[in-house]
Amino acid sequence: MVTRLRQSLTARLIITISGIIFAICVLFLLLINHHLDESILEEMGEKALTSAYLIAERPDIVSTFSTEDPSSILQPIAEDIRQQIGASFVVIGNEQGIRYTHPDPQKIGQSMVGGDNDSALINKEPIVTVTTG
Repeated sequence: MVTRLRQSLTARLIITISGIIFAICVLFLLLINHHLDESILEEMGEKALTSAYLIAERPDIVSTFSTEDPSSILQPIAEDIRQQIGASFVVIGNEQGIRYTHPDPQKIGQSMVGGDNDSALINKEPIVTVTTG
């Protein structure tokens, strides 16, 4: 009887300790995954911000804003830049938030959306945001 009780207690301890180790491993993996997601997002944001600075400082792009139809000149440049940096899209707009380039040509000439442009357009602050649309 005592041997059977010890085996039962030993089995319970093994199951309990195994469960705790499993829970710790799952928690550790979740934390690593969260950290990697944040690191990747931060790196992509820095790459996007650097690209934006480089695009905004290009003399050929700056001079295009004073032409009669900036979109016709900027759209091919934006597409070329998009391919070079591996971005999903590159949108170039003016200080009022009007798009001059966009992957969907019907959205050219419309205001940028997302509600996150004010700090960039009004306060001249660099921003990196993640939105859907």
